[in-house]
Parts: sequence; structure tokens; C-alpha cells
Amino acid sequence: MLEDAERKLFRILVNYYSQHRYIPDFNVLQRHTNRSKAEVIELINGLERKGYLKWKEEDENTIRDLRLPNVSKKKDKHDQQSVQRYYTEL
Repeated sequence: MLEDAERKLFRILVNYYSQHRYIPDFNVLQRHTNRSKAEVIELINGLERKGYLKWKEEDENTIRDLRLPNVSKKKDKHDQQSVQRYYTEL
């Protein structure tokens, strides 16, 4: 389960990428999270440890492979509950 700050950063990354088709730079991430560059790096490292993205720290502009957690694709009565859980527990 992600911490609140990690969840916020991950959603920023996913939403920004879906709108612009590229990953935001650190200035954008700092502005949207209201955190320092060191704090943003710490959050990115946490997301990487948990398997949500890949990142080469030596090249700070290379956030790659955003991974959405698996959400069940079954169409049954539990599917809606799984989707709701994904958005609230991410």
C-alpha cells in the first residue's frame, strides 16, 4: 500500500503522462507536490522499491515504465468493488 505522498506523486505522474505523453521534470513535480527535490527523489525511490516505476537515479530525467497495479478485469459483482478499492487504497 502506498503512503499518501507516494500515491499523490504517482497520480501526478500518470495524469501528466496521459495528458502530455511525456513524464514531467523535477520542477513540475516539485510544484505539484509542494516538496523539495530531495523529497521528490525519496518518493520516487519508494515507488520504485514498490514496483510502480523504474528510474535511474544517476540520470534524474529518466522515469520509465509506469506500472498501474493490477485491477481485476472480470465482469462480476465484485469488479466494481475492486475498482473502488484500487482508487481508495492505492
